[in-house]
Amino acid sequence: MFLDVQQRVECGVEDALYFVDRFPELLPYNGPDERDKLSEEFLDYQSMDIAMPEDPATFDIESFWGNLASMKNKVTGMSRFGRLSRIAKLVLVLPHSNADTERVFSVVGLNKTRKTVWLLMELYHPS
Repeated sequence: MFLDVQQRVECGVEDALYFVDRFPELLPYNGPDERDKLSEEFLDYQSMDIAMPEDPATFDIESFWGNLASMKNKVTGMSRFGRLSRIAKLVLVLPHSNADTERVFSVVGLNKTRKTVWLLMELYHPS
């Protein structure tokens, strides 16, 4: 995954483009020019020198991508990694599991079961 700074060289721009294709409303980079600019940003990201802490577990990925988003091109003054950092931020906020959804279905299932039992009791044992 391109978000992992230590594995960025092994990744390709296709990893970022997957999310562009998956979320076109949030990541409007589908045109050829936009994809070319994203590819340039990705190559720049892959080739940059990034100081890593001795213990990789202490690396703060959210801060890293926040800092990358604020970097400016020295010549143009434009965001150096605007497209790539926007994709990264989207990926970082995506839920990594469906536990919340499963929990809701579980609660609904429990309520439905209780209601069904209550209705059956009323049907077979009217007051």
